[in-house]
Amino acid sequence: MSLELCGFAAWDTAEWNRHPNMLDNCAKWIAEEAAYWGVPITKLTPAQAQGSGRGVCQHVDLGARGGGHHDCGPGFPMDRVLEMARGGIPTPTPPEDTMAITGFLMEDGRAALFVHLESGEVKQIEQDRPNADWWKKPDGTYNWITKGNPGK
Repeated sequence: MSLELCGFAAWDTAEWNRHPNMLDNCAKWIAEEAAYWGVPITKLTPAQAQGSGRGVCQHVDLGARGGGHHDCGPGFPMDRVLEMARGGIPTPTPPEDTMAITGFLMEDGRAALFVHLESGEVKQIEQDRPNADWWKKPDGTYNWITKGNPGK
């Protein structure tokens, strides 16, 4: 069994923890597969992973048998994810600055971006003319336009 995550081996633990939904999904998948296949939710050492060990390991733990890959990386919160898979740690909450970004090209050729903050606030920035820089204030900072909370 294997699980692919959308992350990078270079990520530190803080960066991995900024993706709580991915870690939660990973933990749920481990719990589901472990229950189905009867695999213990135990972290394997490289020797166990390359031998006859039964449990959970990272790609790097497989050594040459795993193609010499080095993911998930030393920053991956493996102990935390396994504890979540065992049901011992609740799903982490996303950081307060979680946001979604949408953008589009307007009819006049200018681009616009909308940043949807978790708080419900929406900020918008537009180009001042097609293929130009983003609208800037005289001090050189960008002119974000607060749109309020359209969901409320």
